Amino acid sequence: MPFAKRSRPRPGATLTIPPTARRACRKAGSSLGWWAVWAIAVSAMPGTGDAPALAAASRTSRARRAEVVDHTIRVRLQADVSAAEVHVDGPFDLTDPETGEVLSRQEQGAKGLRIVFQEGAIALPDRAILLAEQVVDLVPDRPGDSSVGLLQGERVLHFPGRLRLIRESPGTGAVLNLANIEDYLVGVVASELDRRFHPETFRAQAIAARTYAWYHKRTVGPRRAWDVTADEQMQVYLGHDRVREVPEAAIAVRATRGIVCTWHSPAGWKIFCTYYSSACGGWTQSADAIRAGSAIPPLEGNVRCFYCRDAPDFLWGPLEVTKAELTEKLRARYALFREMGPIRQVGVVQATPAGRPVRFGLTDDAGRTSELEAENVRLTVDPTGRVFRSTMFRFTDAPDRIVIDEGQGFGHGVGFCQFGAEGLARQGITAGRILEHYYPGCRLQRAY
Repeated sequence: MPFAKRSRPRPGATLTIPPTARRACRKAGSSLGWWAVWAIAVSAMPGTGDAPALAAASRTSRARRAEVVDHTIRVRLQADVSAAEVHVDGPFDLTDPETGEVLSRQEQGAKGLRIVFQEGAIALPDRAILLAEQVVDLVPDRPGDSSVGLLQGERVLHFPGRLRLIRESPGTGAVLNLANIEDYLVGVVASELDRRFHPETFRAQAIAARTYAWYHKRTVGPRRAWDVTADEQMQVYLGHDRVREVPEAAIAVRATRGIVCTWHSPAGWKIFCTYYSSACGGWTQSADAIRAGSAIPPLEGNVRCFYCRDAPDFLWGPLEVTKAELTEKLRARYALFREMGPIRQVGVVQATPAGRPVRFGLTDDAGRTSELEAENVRLTVDPTGRVFRSTMFRFTDAPDRIVIDEGQGFGHGVGFCQFGAEGLARQGITAGRILEHYYPGCRLQRAY
């Protein structure tokens, strides 16, 4: 008897649904290579006057590729949690993502529905439901902008599409949002930019964010249960609650639908990872500062940025960190430093032409030295990145502490600079030219 036809359990009863199989999470993605980018290349982002032509091209593109392109993005909202609180506006189904089979039909919505990740099941204690499954999708009847919500901290954020519940280690799990990538991007752009920014900045941000997400979906996404995270480690995604405050985001995403950044690799034009940050500090740096070997020509850095100095709190510091605290934090994050003694000396062993530290040498009391990227030192000292705001600073190695002073910028400083882009847009520079400035040699093309 199909699960779809099973009646709801009586109040107080427990519904146990045996697993049909121990399934791994279905991996989204096309069989096409990740570098595949279709249709016409455009040399620069079209302006408002090109909207009809762009819309026509989008309709043709959609009609031609709807059957071969999966537009779903899997966004990890929470990880390593024992329970989650979900809000659903209206009826919903709990389904098997592999087969689409309905495991439980819920005719009423829920405010504050508790999801518990048990060792062998996903439980909904409020509804007396126990699902002995590895992965379950929560699918609202009306998958709109605000039909499903998730408690994040002290507030409920609402998302388009569906939620995916995944059991991970015993007693913990993850919550994902599965949505159309264009709907997801509206939430990202609204979360990343202030509504006072120029329309061309919004367009450039939409393209950079789309490229970043599409790149991860096509490359690492097929190897794991999710494509991107919803925090500053990747792209900030606060769902669609912020969209009402920043309507410009939806306009920019619609105007640039399907457009991504590509570079001319030895194997042809390929999509690449469009890193970006809030304020680069006056000069961008190489992507090697984030991931060794990733500095393709558009990400080699050393791009002059004249306008990010207008960012709020562009200048920051001083900041002091004791060497005892630095040693403790390094040991907690890196096994290598657990084999070393207390850090006694810190020095810059590599810097950019603009003077930004790239690598530090850290020496213990026995004279042993290990090197670590400046960006990783920054995030080790301050995982939030909000106090130790960038690696563009003046560095002093004092006897018992390090002193960070004359700090500039906010973020890793690789690629697109949001506040720098805003300054260029205010000077009449189009979104396409802005992206070409921060990603030298890039070309805009349609991915779908």
